[in-house]
Order: sequence, then C-alpha cells, then structure tokens
Amino acid sequence: MVNPIIQKSSEQDKQLEIDHLNSIISATRLINSSLDLDELMERIRTIARDELQAEKATIFLGTEENQKLHSAYLEDTNLDINLAFGSGLAGLVAKTGKSIVIDDAQNDRRFYKGVDEITGYVTKTVVCAPLYNKDQKLIGVFQALNSKNGKFSESDRRFLEDLSIQAALAIENAFLYAEALEKKKLEEEMNLAHDIQQKLLPLVSPQITGYDIYGLNIAAQAVGGDYYDFIELDKTSLLFALGDVSGKGMAAALLMANLQASLRAQAGIHSQIIHLTSTLNNHICNSTSSTQYITFFSGVLDTENNEVKYCNAGHNPPLLIKNNGDTELLDGGGIPLGFIPDTIYSESITFIEKGDILAVFSDGIIETFDADENEFGESRLAELIHKLKAFESKEIARKIIDELKEFAAGNPAADDVTLIIIKRAI
Repeated sequence: MVNPIIQKSSEQDKQLEIDHLNSIISATRLINSSLDLDELMERIRTIARDELQAEKATIFLGTEENQKLHSAYLEDTNLDINLAFGSGLAGLVAKTGKSIVIDDAQNDRRFYKGVDEITGYVTKTVVCAPLYNKDQKLIGVFQALNSKNGKFSESDRRFLEDLSIQAALAIENAFLYAEALEKKKLEEEMNLAHDIQQKLLPLVSPQITGYDIYGLNIAAQAVGGDYYDFIELDKTSLLFALGDVSGKGMAAALLMANLQASLRAQAGIHSQIIHLTSTLNNHICNSTSSTQYITFFSGVLDTENNEVKYCNAGHNPPLLIKNNGDTELLDGGGIPLGFIPDTIYSESITFIEKGDILAVFSDGIIETFDADENEFGESRLAELIHKLKAFESKEIARKIIDELKEFAAGNPAADDVTLIIIKRAI
C-alpha cells in the first residue's frame, strides 16, 4: 500500500515542476520582448524576486578574461560592488561555474559581509547562479537574497539556473543591439563629419588665363588628415597649399580643420610665404600635442611673371615636370609644422615654362603598394605625368588615380590621396 504522505509529496513536487516550467516559459516571453538593457535587467530581477519570493535580486556582470565581477544592477543602493572571482558567494559561483543555495549566510565563511556592514542590510539566505552566453562563456552571476519563505529550495535553485540561461541570452542580445545602435550612430556622425570636411576643401578650381589648375582629395576613411586649398591673393597671385596631418581619423581631421582656418585667416596678412609658414607653425605648436605634426607645402603662383615662390615644410617634394622632359623637385623650406616653435623657414623660387606641369601631392600617392609590396613611388609618378602631359589637368589627376587603383590591384588604400595639378598652357 502506498503511503499517502509520500504520494501527496510526489504530487506536490510534480505540480511544483509544472509551475516552474510555466514560469520559465512566461519569463522567457517577457525577457525577449525588450532589447533595452536597463529595462531588460529590471524585468529579469522582477521575475526572480516574484518567483523566488526574494527580498532582493542582483545581477553581476564580468568575464573569465578579467576575472572580476561588477554589480551592474544592484537594488536599493548606490554602492558599486566589485568582486574578484572566488571572493564572496557571487565570486565563488563565477569561479566554479556552479549554482549554490545558502541557508545561513552570516555563518558561512565564504560570505562577504562588507556590503551588509555598509548598508545595514542583513543577508540571511542566498541563491546564486552563473550567467553563460550561447558560447558557454561566463558573462556574470545572478543572485537573489532572503527568501520570504524562510529559505530557498532546490526547486528555487533550478528555477534560477533555468532563468539565468534565458537571461544571459537576452542580456547578450541587448548588448549586441546596443553596440549595433552605437555603431550606426557613429557611422552617421562620421558621414556628417565627412560632408563637413569636404566642404572645407575648394568647391571649384581656380580659373586663370594661361593656366589649367585642378585639385582633388580622396580620404581613405570617412574623415582624413589631408588638406589642399587655393586662395586668390590678387589678380596675378594665387596661393596654393597642400598639407598632410600625422595620424588618421577624427584627431587628424580636427587638426586639418584647424590648419584650414589658420591658413585662411593669415593668407592675406603675410606677403612672404616664409612668414606665413612660420606663423602657421607657431599656431600648430601652440594648439596641438608634441605627437602631432603637419607636413606642409605652400606656394604663390605669380601669373604675370610665371614664377612660383614656395616653402616646403617637410612635405614630399612636388614634381615640376618640364616640357623638355626634365623633372625638378621642389624641396627647399624646413621641418614640418608643429615640431619646434619659432622655426625659421627658407623660401625658394622656380619658373613655369609653357607646357610645364607642377604636381603637388600627399604621400598617399607615392606610398601606394601593389600585391607584392612594391611602392608606386616618385619616379613612377613622374614618368606617368610625362606621358599625360597632353591632357588637361583634371584628366591628368583622374588618370593618376586610375593608375593607382590598377597598381594596388584591389588592396584598400592605407592613406588619404590628395593632388594638385598646375599646368601652364603652351
């Protein structure tokens, strides 16, 4: 004959398991209905408190790599709890990967009493389970405190374990969603920054009788550190400049904008190109860190005398491709902007004969590499321009870009590409 007490206990256990399963199903639906991390965490904690009849529930986040837990979602206190793996009950669960039930926390030597001492709260009973993602990597620990029923049962432990599985998946999905939103926001901001930066560059090329002038810029990333400009000083004088900021990304882009504003402000003040360069150098030295600098070439084209006065501040020497087949390098000047305040720069002069082509460029052109790590180089560029001397400046620039793409054979550009072509008509 079956003992009625045992039979009743067995039926209660079955009903408890059914209730447990139904609760997990309902909890899963509720948890997966939100991707907002704060809202999700509060839902998870509410479910745990209600189902386990607990006073409090805490979610610790951490990874096996850093071996630390942080109380990402803590109830009724502004405390910031950080535990090493193995420290306290939550740290023990993180280290062992096994859930625990504690009936008398105050007399358990593994229990960390520091939080109770600070808050005045008395922790009596604890149930704690690890949070694992779909790759079975620990992402945190779920803890409930003080059962209103006197103590937590093994059924409570199983419930928290099952809830932790669903919670961990939902938490990771929320993290991924938040990262995706942040990435999208960053991309939108970078695209806006790209549009703003492009508007800092010349919208149109100068139209000067006897000369054919064109400039272009192609950033390797959304924003870049290359800059070029044309500034008409008077009816016969055109200032042209090209700068290459060290580094990449937003920091380089901000310094590029700083250079553009400074050049535009100072161009009409200084009659000599060396004074302009010195002023820009001091400004860059005063407004940037010692790790940032700008290679900078600037020249003034005198269309009446067909001469160029220039200063090369540590930039790649521009190529003056002579109509007679020779090539002249424009390399006199000094060190890059931003290294040493009050640097004295030198000025040089050259003449542009009929059919000559002056090419000013950033190192993104000559430092383009093919699949075998061969550099495009200065000589290859000079030879190419010699072959293209019959074309207009815009077509020369475009064909150079096409040649670079063909040379790179699909390799992504590692640096910005900026180019100024000044051609004197025959």
